[in-house]
Amino acid sequence: PVATAVMSMVFLAITGALLVADLKQPARFHYVLLRPQWKSWLVRGAYIITAFVPALLLTAAADLFGASRATQLVVGGATAALAAGAAVYTAFLFAQAKGRDYWQSPLLPVTMFVDALVAGAAVLALWGAMQSAVIIERSWLGIGTASLALLVAAEFLSKHQTRNAARTASLILRGQYRNLFWLGAVTIGLALPGLLLMLDTAIPVAALLLLAGIAIKNHIVVQAPQQIPLS
Repeated sequence: PVATAVMSMVFLAITGALLVADLKQPARFHYVLLRPQWKSWLVRGAYIITAFVPALLLTAAADLFGASRATQLVVGGATAALAAGAAVYTAFLFAQAKGRDYWQSPLLPVTMFVDALVAGAAVLALWGAMQSAVIIERSWLGIGTASLALLVAAEFLSKHQTRNAARTASLILRGQYRNLFWLGAVTIGLALPGLLLMLDTAIPVAALLLLAGIAIKNHIVVQAPQQIPLS
């Protein structure tokens, strides 16, 4: 738990820096917290991330100082809930952009949640390899890869409810983003790690490929809908 808490805080720091940099006036980022507009998922997400940090510290402290099992379960449960919120709030933030039909998909929070679980498992697998320890079993990464593949098929290949959402899907599958999608997200991010996991070889490489695939897929999900003119 201590190691995972440290890793989580490192990635949270990176996320926070990117969020601040993305604001129109980064120097006024504190207004998001001090003058909140509670209907905005940007504000809700900022508070979730802010609360996640002390929760991680408490989780690490509970483990480090040998707190009771009940205490660890309560603290760990609260931290897990905040972790889930940090993983999926972006989907609800995107959904507030009503002009981007593709971001209105009810699958988006689910895929972001699974992305976070698999990315976490991949990072732990890499950490275990560096420490010569088995932290994440191959079977868990295999389940994660299969889940990602099913969600990618459901998200990108299913029938879309609006014309603009269908145009975005076409842009991804057959248009401007086709090479990035089929080569990056599918081949590098799913097929190759799946093959390595089935062969039970080069597990750290499979973990790295999974992380690359998740990053590529989410880059596409962010960029492609913005290429469709608002109507």
